[in-house]
Amino acid sequence: MLDIGFNGHFNPRGTFDPYAGVDIGGGICQFPGGEGITCTVAKVAPKLGFRYNFSESFFAYMQGEYQFQTYQISGGSDSTSETYENPVALVGLGVRW
Repeated sequence: MLDIGFNGHFNPRGTFDPYAGVDIGGGICQFPGGEGITCTVAKVAPKLGFRYNFSESFFAYMQGEYQFQTYQISGGSDSTSETYENPVALVGLGVRW
């Protein structure tokens, strides 16, 4: 899956920096032994986060997002679409170039 995301920061130069954003993505999925079956997936994930800037180059963050993934599966004369919802929490460290 190829993802791309956008964040809007409310205080990018400050020590405490809340932000909101969205990730979107899509790709091709495969099934083992699934001859003649095609599968594609699309994802949208709104997110909210908080970044703590230690310096101009280093930061820590906490982020929550809610992923919506839709799988389109087709093979022969059958076709189905299923959507899954996944809450995600992330904590990490980062470097700004």
